[in-house]
Amino acid sequence: MLCQFKLIPGRLLTQKDLPYILTPNELLNHLNRFTDLTSLKASLPINLQRYSAISDSQGVFQTVSRIRQLVEQGEWAALSLMNQHRSVDSLHLVQGSGLKKRIDKVVNPSVTRSRLKVKPTLPRSSSNTSSITPISEKKNDNKIVIEFAGQWPNNAASISISKLKNINEKTVKPKKDHKNGHRSLVEFTNLDDRNRALYLTLPSMNSAKEINLLLSESLLPVAKETEMAEWDNVLVPVVPMKRQETEHTLYKTGFFYIIWKNKVWREIAINKNGYFCEYYHQGDNRSQSKTYHVNITGSEFLPESNVSFEKFELYQKGKKVFSGELDLCEQARVFDLGEEEVTLKFVDFDHDEICLATHESPTKDDGSNNTKRISHPMPHIWLPYKILGQQQTDCYVYYSQRSLNENDINALEADYINVAVSTDEMSVYSKQQTFEGDSIYKLPIVDNSVFGAELINKQSDSNIAAMTVMPPKNQITLRYRICSTTDQPDDFMMLRNEDQEWSQKVYFRQAKADDEGFLNLPFSGWPKEVEEVDILRGASADLGTIEYELSVLKTKIKISELIG
Repeated sequence: MLCQFKLIPGRLLTQKDLPYILTPNELLNHLNRFTDLTSLKASLPINLQRYSAISDSQGVFQTVSRIRQLVEQGEWAALSLMNQHRSVDSLHLVQGSGLKKRIDKVVNPSVTRSRLKVKPTLPRSSSNTSSITPISEKKNDNKIVIEFAGQWPNNAASISISKLKNINEKTVKPKKDHKNGHRSLVEFTNLDDRNRALYLTLPSMNSAKEINLLLSESLLPVAKETEMAEWDNVLVPVVPMKRQETEHTLYKTGFFYIIWKNKVWREIAINKNGYFCEYYHQGDNRSQSKTYHVNITGSEFLPESNVSFEKFELYQKGKKVFSGELDLCEQARVFDLGEEEVTLKFVDFDHDEICLATHESPTKDDGSNNTKRISHPMPHIWLPYKILGQQQTDCYVYYSQRSLNENDINALEADYINVAVSTDEMSVYSKQQTFEGDSIYKLPIVDNSVFGAELINKQSDSNIAAMTVMPPKNQITLRYRICSTTDQPDDFMMLRNEDQEWSQKVYFRQAKADDEGFLNLPFSGWPKEVEEVDILRGASADLGTIEYELSVLKTKIKISELIG
């Protein structure tokens, strides 16, 4: 495996290394790519391999944990091979950690010296007056406190504050309030009196950069002696669920959308175990996130051979990026390539080098996650209840079976009050320090046979909230059994009413196959004038073209027959 980082002893860290520095979480993303202990240890410096904590470790997980700990303690530093083009102020390092102190020492070496200023002694002076004068410093005796409902096991999420430009930031995880069992607290201490911005921070699985979600642009610190029965900024961990009569269960697939301040604030996917993964769109990089695809037709470059079902590999810049096999027609189409040319190699026979030009993939609002950072799976979702002392009455949660495109999001933002679930019922927390409503209630204990039972039950005594979020009532779901050898991500199903000039497509790439191998393709938002539709299937007749053929499957089906 090509190593994209290096480790150096912390004492050797210099100013020149700072543009390449990796946080412990970013290093963890690199280390988790190793699947066997031998290759992991081989990637380490000799001195680190001989370190007792590493040489004695018995598995990949234990070794990775110990390496991360050594970096967090500042004994070792992790550097990327590429310039990260960022300042150390944006690293969100844990305040007081060894790595933070090590970097501060490199950035401001004078800080680690004596805080006493020595006056130079004048030549030939016989004065015995002390030449030492103390430096006066501004006191940092303020704090910011964020309250969370409940007390739960530690997870990957944290809270960050940011000072003004070019001033270090702090990142802290919630800790149990031992005086009040109903809540946890995040405390930022030793602050001056300047305002800070507040962020929810999540580590990313597919990017070295963390996900930062703005909660407030300006929080004013309070005196360190301040105590409150309920703090001005309160977040509530929530487990969205569906409820059928008396049974509660998690969703197996789909997406939750958090609408806050009239805009879609967060997109959260459900993974196969019922956990929640933040999908954070890198909007600033959209113009730079081009992807390519290649159309392979074996008969074009091996006309005298039949290469149906032959295994092949694709390489870019000498690195294997894909492996698969051709279909019955000697064809394949491969997406999500990063270069304008690929090298094709067949696995089971020798041949001359085959170089193929790729094609830039069209940019569609299709829910694709190619330009999205995805967070580590979380057992619940943090939602704002109070910010700056004000209840956030404009926060709503919406469920969709598929990822929403830009048009869907615009429609949701225009009508969320009627289709999404309000978080207003959180207000009971201020009176009872728990949750007791129709839509928001204390997380229940469920039967072990229910999907997600383990995730639910291990949090049920944490005093966090459950929230019933049901699918839209007016929704049509078409189930389609996927065929991996013929179906393509750009294929789609369509509902159409020609009289009303209305149609809607759902691409295959917008849905995930369930345990039975079916795609669940949801349709919604048809005009009230549309009472019947045709069902069509769109597919490319030849992988070498970008033209689609429409096949009419059924005509004039009543909407009422399709709902549900």
